Amino acid sequence: MNERRPLDRRPVFVTGGSGFIGQHLLVALRERGIRARALARSDAAAVAVSRAGADVVRGDLSDLPSLTEGMRGCQAVLHLAALVRDDGSRDDFQRDVIDGTSDVLAAARTAGVGRFVHMSTEAVLAAGRALDTDEREPYPRHTVGLYSWSKQEAEKRVLAAASGDFHTVAVRPTFVWGLGDTVLLPQIAAAVAANRFAWVGGGRARKSTSHVGNVVEGTLCALEYGANGEAYFINDAEVRVVRDFLTELLTTQGIDIHAGDIPLPLAYGAAKATEAAWRLTGRRGTPALSVAALNLVFMDWVFSCEKAQRDLGYVPVVSLAQGMAELRAAS
Repeated sequence: MNERRPLDRRPVFVTGGSGFIGQHLLVALRERGIRARALARSDAAAVAVSRAGADVVRGDLSDLPSLTEGMRGCQAVLHLAALVRDDGSRDDFQRDVIDGTSDVLAAARTAGVGRFVHMSTEAVLAAGRALDTDEREPYPRHTVGLYSWSKQEAEKRVLAAASGDFHTVAVRPTFVWGLGDTVLLPQIAAAVAANRFAWVGGGRARKSTSHVGNVVEGTLCALEYGANGEAYFINDAEVRVVRDFLTELLTTQGIDIHAGDIPLPLAYGAAKATEAAWRLTGRRGTPALSVAALNLVFMDWVFSCEKAQRDLGYVPVVSLAQGMAELRAAS
């Protein structure tokens, strides 16, 4: 395990605290007796982070004065804010993910904050192919989807900012699920309800999944034990078969999946054709059937978290059975 850099009584500054992972993280900080200040761009975000136990700092990622002032006196920044979708323009992702991360880094340095943890993603390696790998996998030269592109560029900036007096770490959760999910479960459920869901490749793809409780645990481990300028995969430390996992996930909501199978090569070709048609017609973002979506759900994406277990002392705290039971109880 790496040498511990224990937290003190100063607060932690959080961006993206009103999101799925962010709210769980704020609650965990409160339960551990760690004060948090959370950036809030809207009234709704302010209510959400306040309810989770954080002090509200009004502003957005481009508001350097508010960011800097909010960070003064803080011991660390946890940067979670990002666009978690592919339906914006390249300029949207450049501004909100890449430039936004640069602004948060700049504010942290100006405010004298000593450590910075960035919420990254396995998608930084998305190149439209199967993966079974770890942190030694190099960044692909070309990623699929604007989200993957922007998150890769943001992660690069965070890790490159590491210095003797500015400690930066990136955590990469994979296929995040759990109570309060606003992306994976709602989108799959909506596709099933609209008869727009099929088992691509028979649903046989292997996935590393990450319960949100495990993401929070890994992030807090990285805050204290992460090595400067390093990235860590955080997940459930088990590999799931997509068909089994999604079937059980939807069952917790009383939804049965009745869907046909589509061969992966056929779906991949259709996705590339659909994306080309969107570009020719000048439409924004990417369609529902996209190479990025296939990469996320229906291609083998297995990522070892052994580095986090070895260096951070990370151990998953929520099992598959516990996470599914929690979802069933809340539905």
